[in-house]
Amino acid sequence: MNYTAANQFIYRVIRSVKCRSGHLSLRFKYLFGLRKPSDLLLKIYPWPDLAGLPGNSEHLPWGKCWQHDNEMMPLAVEIISHHFSIFKDQLLDVSIVDPERKALIAKQCPGIDQRLLDLYIPIDWHQDFHSHYRWPPYLFFQDVKLAPFPGVDIKVPRELSRFQHVGALAYGDQKRSSIEFMLQATDWIVSNPYGLGVNWASSMDVALRAINWIWGLRFFEPEIQKHEPFQRLIANSLRDHGRHVYENLDYCHESTGNHYLSDITGLIYIGAVFPDIPESDLWLAFGIQELLSEMRREVLSDGACHEASTHYHRLVAELFVSSAALVERIPAARKIRLNSVDRSLHKVMPSMNPLELSGCSLAEEGQVLPAWFYSKLENMVEFSLALRKPNGFVSQIGDNDSARVHKLMPSQARETRNHDHLFASVGEMLYRDDLMAAGASATFEGKLLCSGVKVFSDNLSAKTRPSKFLRLFPDSGIAVIAEEKAWLCVTCGPSGQGGRGGHGHNDKNSFELNVNGLDFIVDGGCPAYTYSPRVRNIFRSTSMHSTLHVKGLEQNRWSEGIGGLFQLVERANPTLDVDVDGVLEGSHVGYGSVHRRRFFLQRDKLVIDDFFDDDRHHYLTFNFHPDVAIEIIKTVDNCLVFCLRHMQGLCLQLKLEGVSSYSICSGAYGLGYMRPVKNLKLLSRIALPVVRSEFSWAVHHPL
Repeated sequence: MNYTAANQFIYRVIRSVKCRSGHLSLRFKYLFGLRKPSDLLLKIYPWPDLAGLPGNSEHLPWGKCWQHDNEMMPLAVEIISHHFSIFKDQLLDVSIVDPERKALIAKQCPGIDQRLLDLYIPIDWHQDFHSHYRWPPYLFFQDVKLAPFPGVDIKVPRELSRFQHVGALAYGDQKRSSIEFMLQATDWIVSNPYGLGVNWASSMDVALRAINWIWGLRFFEPEIQKHEPFQRLIANSLRDHGRHVYENLDYCHESTGNHYLSDITGLIYIGAVFPDIPESDLWLAFGIQELLSEMRREVLSDGACHEASTHYHRLVAELFVSSAALVERIPAARKIRLNSVDRSLHKVMPSMNPLELSGCSLAEEGQVLPAWFYSKLENMVEFSLALRKPNGFVSQIGDNDSARVHKLMPSQARETRNHDHLFASVGEMLYRDDLMAAGASATFEGKLLCSGVKVFSDNLSAKTRPSKFLRLFPDSGIAVIAEEKAWLCVTCGPSGQGGRGGHGHNDKNSFELNVNGLDFIVDGGCPAYTYSPRVRNIFRSTSMHSTLHVKGLEQNRWSEGIGGLFQLVERANPTLDVDVDGVLEGSHVGYGSVHRRRFFLQRDKLVIDDFFDDDRHHYLTFNFHPDVAIEIIKTVDNCLVFCLRHMQGLCLQLKLEGVSSYSICSGAYGLGYMRPVKNLKLLSRIALPVVRSEFSWAVHHPL
């Protein structure tokens, strides 16, 4: 064991001991009555006077700029009928017959239209509706099993309980949707006792639910103003949400990620919107401090998130954007309070410092967060923009579990590979006309979230993208080259989260290729986590990516079982560079021997040379888009020629030199979580130390 490995082992032992002692302490507090749900009725102010509300009022459902979308109204009707599409496309009836709970909901909602109350049917918040497994509602949250049986997915009840459907609900009839939101929130509160059940077991999900509840309060504000009992009920529950997140932070000294950042965003939202909660100033000040800290920790200098996943990059960027837009709306009086927060009340890790040490400005006027924060946020969005293919989809690298913070514009949220809302939002904040133009399909979401928030960064980098461009992101090991008709993205970077794995894949020297706006070579993403470890491991394996692999080996290894699902310890030492001629070269030593690969994109073809001098059986794999069919044209000694026929009519020729045999078999491709799509991959046995692959779009084949 080397020094680094020894240190990591010691850290793990210390963390495990602290975690276990913390769990025992919390168990004692929760189960023996020392930590009860809040029972203090918060003072209710007229809603517009609450400090730090999210969103721009002109773009909310009652505002003069609200974008009516008749296509979204049927979706709102389905939500009112409790028909939800949870990851998969089909609608699921999530209702449950429970007269006792319905009576309890009615008791908590005096004054609500009796006719609508009679129509309401409770929701089963604890069930995986795909496997039909139901978690016990009264199980202490630390005892909830992540994967109680094969095929059971804990993400399903958690996804429903995030309440990200409030954006779609807002497109329905305002009074009907407002009442439905209040009934659903009340239903959730009475069905999920504090600290009990599957929906308290993940602090990230608790935080995201709080964020979406607060957006629900904004969307349905006029009707909610008429119902003080509901205001008190949800305000007290949100205080419980804040306390739970604060006491159960997903913080890890070695590496933090999207879970911890979600916790921080939740604390910022609750702290900003409910200033009368006793801990609100502490939560808000701590949240702002950690928001800046996480921007330093989670975002590499080239703008990419350290998760090694382009779609987790989107989630992390959303968390930063949403938090920043709310922080910049903090009223002057609240800033004065934040300057005098009693830090001695802070009892969790990491420690808390005066906000001015973080570079924040709490002056009455001007932006709160420093310019460097917005510079890094700008870099994050430019990273996504560089990886956006001609068809508008961002290249799929690493996991894609369809995660979002909130879905304020449901029509835009349907396609998980679309990042336009990021371009629109950050463009709105930073006066970037080019970003707003790139996010034109999500202009309304950008204005709803960020209109009126004007900030400055200290980013002096170029703001334009030439028609022919090459972008190398050296820290994340990703490069993009575009020609007149072709677009190429290559990945040969670290596994993610400081080499621990997280959401990265064994994709060193893999690539995506788009020609004439059509995808030919694609990355598979990952449609499964705990409900199918086998499927997860298949999708992140080397053999399912468009690169060279050695039979029976992985570039980086993982441990078997649930414990290894987000582990991919770096040993490949990948590098990616570009020479003066624009030739990309990636290399790694994941198999013990060096695999070196060179990419040369020309006007009418892509040439790839692989160098791997090794006697073990090794293969080339190409993973194709589902719309691509493969036909063999000819075979010669150590040479194969294929026609790649896209269903929209374009044909490419693929010529392989240095291979001895081939097979066409099932590949890996997903449109998001639980959305695998059948596709093909080409597997070729390598016969020589040097192999050349040539994709040509100048050669035409009859249809």
